[in-house]
Amino acid sequence: MAYLDSKSEVPIDASSLDKFPRTTVAQRYHDLLDEQATQPDKIFESGYSIRELDPNLVTLDEDAAEHPRSWAFGKKVRATMIVGGFCFLSPFSSTIFAPSVHIVMKDLNITDSTIGALQVSIFLFAFALGPLFLAPLSEKYGRSSIIQVGNLIFVAFSIGAGFAKTTAQFSVCRFISGLGGSAAISVVGGVVADIFDLAARPKASGLVMLGPVLGPVLGPVCGGWMSESVSWRWTLWIPAIASAVLSVIGFVFLPESYAPRVLQNKIRKARRKNANTELYTVLDVQNDNNNAGALLSQFIRPVVYLFLDPALLLASIFYSLVFGVFYLIFVTYADIFGTGYGHSVGIIGTDYLAAGIGMIIGTFATIRAMEVIFKRDAVSGQLKYKPESR
Repeated sequence: MAYLDSKSEVPIDASSLDKFPRTTVAQRYHDLLDEQATQPDKIFESGYSIRELDPNLVTLDEDAAEHPRSWAFGKKVRATMIVGGFCFLSPFSSTIFAPSVHIVMKDLNITDSTIGALQVSIFLFAFALGPLFLAPLSEKYGRSSIIQVGNLIFVAFSIGAGFAKTTAQFSVCRFISGLGGSAAISVVGGVVADIFDLAARPKASGLVMLGPVLGPVLGPVCGGWMSESVSWRWTLWIPAIASAVLSVIGFVFLPESYAPRVLQNKIRKARRKNANTELYTVLDVQNDNNNAGALLSQFIRPVVYLFLDPALLLASIFYSLVFGVFYLIFVTYADIFGTGYGHSVGIIGTDYLAAGIGMIIGTFATIRAMEVIFKRDAVSGQLKYKPESR
């Protein structure tokens, strides 16, 4: 006796299912992965279409919107807005006291202008290091967990930096808070890819990236007036307070978006409710990717790609130059407009708005360009889109 699989319509021998259902699941699942490899959108396949092959197979119920791609649009928007908020607050904090850097130097007895500028740039240095290990960890422990833990570190050490009495204390707190603050930026691309398909991704990516774009610009605008009205220390405490509030909101309203992690959580709950030890998921029929060697490989892979992929290397050099110039502007505005033109600390902050206007124009132009590229690469209903198309 044989029947047709619901998705592939391939005849499957029922007698073989009775004897070796897990082996049959493994074979069919690898067929699904091979089929998916030919598609540009790499959505996680939880085995929902082959769930009837084995009653012990636990999958994400797409009809019940358990898969993040099946979420309601409102839920997707809510999750994206919360992650976007995290992505805004840490870059916002990175430059918030830039207009008052001379006040910080005087308060902490810093006489070297290079050391003073370092207090801004050390946060960005942490931004560069954090994603190297936080992004791979998000594929082991989930996006939401990495964001929340990173944000708690950001909050704690931002508050600590506000209480710093020495240059060393301030530098260490700024660096560690930068590492924590880089968590959301490390996984925001993954979150968007988790929940949006290729057609919706340009707008979602562009809008959520407004946070990292506008944060460094609005930070000095607000920080200049804060430093002038109260104290530069509040430029660190206020973002920490806002991040703590957002963290509480995230604990309640930010679900896990990484589908393999969602599936792991589901089978863990199923095993607690059911004493059946035969329950398993498609993750169990794949090669073991949870060992230390596989995790180390994920840490090393970005560095290897950086040197072996010419396009990635050139893009990285370009972006490093752009960000270098960008933050060079931030640490020199206080000298140029404060000492050179006599602007107050508050007015110096508003001088940064010019860069913000350019960033907004560039962001919306990028969204439009990506939409045009996506439509151009969709030929005769067969999607030809590739990431390199950008």
